[in-house]
Amino acid sequence: MKNKPTRHKELNTFKFIPFSERITNIDVDIFHKVGHEYETQTEESQSYFYQAIDKWNVLNLSEGYESFRKEIRAGNYITLPQVLYSKDHIVEVLIKHLKLKNPLCLQPLLEIVVAVAKDLQKEFYQYYPQLLEVLIELLNTKDAEQLEWTFTCLAYLFKFLWRSLVKDINKVFNTLLPLLSDNKPEYINSFAAESFAFVARKVRDKKSFLSLLLKAVKNKQDGVVGCGKLLFHVLNGVEGQFHSSAETMLPFLFESLFDEKLPQSVLFEVLEQVIANIVFNIKPQKSQLLWTTFIRILDELTEGFKTKPNETTLTNLEFILKLLVPLIQSLIRLFNLTELKESVLLIVVQIAIVLLLSKGIKIPQEHTSGLIRKILLLPHKTLFLFFVENIAGYTSFDVLVLPSFLKYCVKSELEADCFKVLTDLVSKKSPSCFSGIGLENWKKYPLDFREGNLKIVDILTSYITPTEASKLYERDVINYCSSLVCLPHVACKENNYIRAQLRRNVNILIDRIKISAVMKDEEIGVKKLLYLLNCTVECLIHLNEDALADIFTKMLDCLLNLAQHPQYVISLKILSLCLTVLKDNSCVITMEKLKSVNKALENNFNSPFHEVRLLTSHIYSFFDNLAEFKLKYSTNPDAKEEKWRVFSICYAVEAMEPQVDTYRNQLQNLEKFYYDQPQMLMCIQTDFKTIPLRYLCGALYINFQLLWEPVTKIIASHAGGLDINVFWGVFGKELKNVCDNIRHPKEIDVYELDDRKCDALADKVKPDFSNYRLLLWKAMSMFPDIAEAKTRDVSELVLEFIALEYISSNSDAALSCSIKQNAVKEANEESSDRNEEMELNTTRPKGRAVTRTLLQKLKVLSQVRSPMSMYREPDLYKLYFDLLQHKNGDIQKSALDCIMTYKHKYLTPYKQNLYNLVDDKNFKNEITTFRVDKESDMIVQEHRENLIPVIMQIVFSKMNVKTGLRTGGKASSQTRRNLVFRFLAGCEEKEMLRFLEKAFRFYNKYLVEDAEILVSSIIQDLDLERFIPPKRLQSTINLLNVILEQFGGLMGEGLLTYFLKIVLVVGAVVKGAFDKTEQVHAGFLSVLRTIRTSCIKIIGRFFEQFDRYPWTNKQVNAVFTVFVWPYLPKLNVEGIHSPTSLLKLFAQWGSNPKYFPLLVKHQQGNREHYVLPHVVQLLLNEKSHVTVVNTIEEMLEKMLSLQPDEEDLQLQIPIDDLLPVQDDILAKVGLVNQLNYGSCILLPQVPLILNKIKKKLTGKYKNLNQRELFILSRISELVWEPDISDTILQLLLPVVLKKCATSGEEIVSKYLTSILNLIKNVEAPHIHLKEVSPLFAEISFASCRKILTQILEIVAAKSNDEDIKLASDLVLELNAWDSRWIDQPDFEKKTRRF
Repeated sequence: MKNKPTRHKELNTFKFIPFSERITNIDVDIFHKVGHEYETQTEESQSYFYQAIDKWNVLNLSEGYESFRKEIRAGNYITLPQVLYSKDHIVEVLIKHLKLKNPLCLQPLLEIVVAVAKDLQKEFYQYYPQLLEVLIELLNTKDAEQLEWTFTCLAYLFKFLWRSLVKDINKVFNTLLPLLSDNKPEYINSFAAESFAFVARKVRDKKSFLSLLLKAVKNKQDGVVGCGKLLFHVLNGVEGQFHSSAETMLPFLFESLFDEKLPQSVLFEVLEQVIANIVFNIKPQKSQLLWTTFIRILDELTEGFKTKPNETTLTNLEFILKLLVPLIQSLIRLFNLTELKESVLLIVVQIAIVLLLSKGIKIPQEHTSGLIRKILLLPHKTLFLFFVENIAGYTSFDVLVLPSFLKYCVKSELEADCFKVLTDLVSKKSPSCFSGIGLENWKKYPLDFREGNLKIVDILTSYITPTEASKLYERDVINYCSSLVCLPHVACKENNYIRAQLRRNVNILIDRIKISAVMKDEEIGVKKLLYLLNCTVECLIHLNEDALADIFTKMLDCLLNLAQHPQYVISLKILSLCLTVLKDNSCVITMEKLKSVNKALENNFNSPFHEVRLLTSHIYSFFDNLAEFKLKYSTNPDAKEEKWRVFSICYAVEAMEPQVDTYRNQLQNLEKFYYDQPQMLMCIQTDFKTIPLRYLCGALYINFQLLWEPVTKIIASHAGGLDINVFWGVFGKELKNVCDNIRHPKEIDVYELDDRKCDALADKVKPDFSNYRLLLWKAMSMFPDIAEAKTRDVSELVLEFIALEYISSNSDAALSCSIKQNAVKEANEESSDRNEEMELNTTRPKGRAVTRTLLQKLKVLSQVRSPMSMYREPDLYKLYFDLLQHKNGDIQKSALDCIMTYKHKYLTPYKQNLYNLVDDKNFKNEITTFRVDKESDMIVQEHRENLIPVIMQIVFSKMNVKTGLRTGGKASSQTRRNLVFRFLAGCEEKEMLRFLEKAFRFYNKYLVEDAEILVSSIIQDLDLERFIPPKRLQSTINLLNVILEQFGGLMGEGLLTYFLKIVLVVGAVVKGAFDKTEQVHAGFLSVLRTIRTSCIKIIGRFFEQFDRYPWTNKQVNAVFTVFVWPYLPKLNVEGIHSPTSLLKLFAQWGSNPKYFPLLVKHQQGNREHYVLPHVVQLLLNEKSHVTVVNTIEEMLEKMLSLQPDEEDLQLQIPIDDLLPVQDDILAKVGLVNQLNYGSCILLPQVPLILNKIKKKLTGKYKNLNQRELFILSRISELVWEPDISDTILQLLLPVVLKKCATSGEEIVSKYLTSILNLIKNVEAPHIHLKEVSPLFAEISFASCRKILTQILEIVAAKSNDEDIKLASDLVLELNAWDSRWIDQPDFEKKTRRF
């Protein structure tokens, strides 16, 4: 038979698909399905049920479907109401035919079920249980299509009925559980889980749902896999990523493992299935949520176990770790893949290392050995060495890994990378001792290279054998040191040659160290040589311990001079190694050797570095058994014999790490150093009497607080026992050295070899020199008599501390700051030259440490019995006095303690008062009851001169600190200042002036007598990079306000002048900044404007409150330079919204006749630039707020009305550049010598003011308020222009006619006065007679009618019309008043005229 061609097979349309593949291809995800356009509803009136019937009537003509169609009679159920009415019949018929399981009509029937559910919605839920039983029966088939149709139908039911299902979730889940059962096929579980997951996500009470699920699984012992799939599909989204609900659901599932109310074992089994499904279905790049949740849960459990270890936490941790196993198994499978890149394999190797080294994950032995074997067989050298290097800590390393690695070493002949890994491995397994402290515990790590052993030994020997002596330290020292590390561990029968070579190397290195130490050879370096010597000596000791005896003396002489320097700590390690080996050699352990060692190393006992003290005490401890130390501490024959252990005690204390449970053992040893204890009684008989004291000082560097106080007490016992000069030779030197260490910290350079620090001090914590100094001063407070005896040193230490540390770190606030734009960048550039110095100063004490040190020093000084005998006593007393104004109450008290040691007569009676003022708790009560005024007899007059300065020092600081409960914050700061100034109000003026100078001492450098020079120098010299901090300026302003409020009325001329200078200084600084606005950082402009406003307000208060102050022309010029000229041009812009502080200042000037001339002071060289025009322009500005207009009108009103009194005339302010009164205008007005000064200086502004009134009269309301009316009545006298007068009259007369009937006499009088003044200037006044004449009928007030008759007289006088004159005479006689009687008409004239 002919074979079919391959091409024919490939193009065959119909292929057989196995059942498993058909099941895999089924997709029941109807929630993300997009409907076909023909599936949409065609008519709104038709039901989904009828549409489905109509569709399948054509598509299915089977006998079973035809039977269903006849029975259902679909034509009767076209609309939704019809379906609802017959729902029972429809569902009954559907269920009946579904039970027949006819495969030819199942698809249309199931689709019709979906259509009915879509129509009925929640009304369909009552049929759900019955229908679900039928659907479950349909799933018992091997027909893939039937399975797909059934599950699709079920999914749609879940979609349409989910609200009802969620409400009855308990019942619903139990009916669905059979589909999730273990006896159902896996695909049934999957389809059911995927379908029901939609409903499960909608359940709000996740905890109850999970409890229901677990309870069902536990009771039926069934459904673990299915429920795991269900929970997975709740988490699963589309395209291999998590659903959005997984962010809350996944952590909830993990955390539920810790809920003891839930069956944890069942939940764990279910979660195992969830994780397995996640591993196989979620894409790795989309699994971040899983790992994030795992890490967070593990971190929480780890931290919880650290804080509170218990069995429950361990169980929870075990559950979580077990869940990780499926994830790890999937990663291990990568080893089975071939041709992976090296970078990918590296990651896999790293994971394998983590697994093998993890103590919490137990992997079977066969798996671990297989895994290691696969990694060791990798064809990548880099991966092989990486694995060996990092797996060294594995328990079976020596059995499973080491043989393969040693074999590779022989094969590669110890090439560089391999040699490095071997060295690191040996260093991990058997670390080098470097010193003798751990030498006894050193163990050999056997390296058996088998047949390659001799080959490896030859290679290692070649590295330690230089061709020339100089090559030893000039060649590649890395291989040399690595060989020294490895040689002791390699099995070698013949090592005599190696030992001999190492001895030669030791001699070469010692000789070179001597030369380098003298010549300070930087190229080779002493540290490098010392490290090589250390490695060589240790290797030699491991090979033969007796090889050093004959060269020890030479080595000792070489190393002792270096061992006293901390940077050469490695020399101490070498000596420690040698003495540990030679401790039984009587030629080495001798008193002569000890004395030579002590001469060089005794200062190491009080070294700041733990390692130096440890190694030094270890070296000394070998000499404890010398025959010379067999001493007696008592002459009493019955006294118990005690062995000399001074050096061993030091070593025992230093070798023990201080802990809460061990420090008592350290204290027990240290207490043996009390001066009256046997060890010390023996020690003082030797040349080593200062060793215990030195070590006690060094012990204060130990960072364990519980040791400090007992050690200081032991030091105090030495102070009382030792000769004062011997004691001070140690203790005083320490005080000086620690100050040098604080102020000039030294960095110890580190010699590095192959990225390893070879000689660094092992101290993890840097010495705390500040705390050490504090502890020394605490100890000194226990023996103040020695401090007093060594007054020269003590005084110098205190005063140097104040000058070099305290003043620079404890200033009340920054002296200056930069407000310049881009200042940070420029500051960084400026400080680039000082970076190294700044780095060295990082260990300097700051803030609290400085304060604590100062307090301790003051405590010592306060115990001095004769303060007058102290060295530099005047400087010390000045220090005490200055510290009385410190903000810290403890420092104030300590300073007062020191002053009280002088026992001054003027202080002793008031001792309690002063201490109460210092005490923050008692300050408020004391400052209220303690009176300093002369009327009080609390202070004796003869004490006042010396006592008041002390009191002022104390209370000055209290202005800025808390004075009791609830006295913090800005508001309470003002309250505290009020308290202080109220207290000081009783002082004399010179005392108050002294206090103000103290309060404003920062500004004293700016103050000069000439105010103009003061202002100009500040403005010209202003540096934005060294600007007075704005906060300080604002604080100054606040303080000035308090001063004005509390004792402003008590201030004399001297105080006021000083006060004014301070205001000028602040204002000049701000003015200088605004002159350079473009350079100022934008963030500072707002606060500077606030300060400027506050300054102008204070100047305004000054003018208002001290109107009798004798101003000088220079002070006035300074005020204008700082506060007026810079901001006057902007008044018309900045002042429209509300009255500014500058406008209020002008208003103040306009309210006092004494200040009127200030309004017409012009700028030098510019007669047009003065205050009044700008104020009037602001008045005319249409945008000006009504409050601004009212302020200016009030000012004009007072200027037009106020006259100076005699005192004002006597205290006239001398003003430069004053504009004269314009006499020509006065002449035109015809009021020479009749106007006040305010009216005179307003003359040039009259037209503008009238223009403002004109606009008001032409406005909407055509009304003038009383102030405007008064201004018009007064200013109309100053008008001479006919045109303006005529215009104003035309506008004013209709208003007067309207207002006169309803207004009072005063208002009408002002209106008529204005008309009278204006009509005098009009050339043809008769034209206004028509508006004036009705007023006679409206106005009845006598005074007003008199003004009316005057107006009529003027009109008649200027008119040539005889009729007007006749009418005028007639009206005048009709309104005639009797000259003999007040306000009495002249009836004779009236009668005659009638």
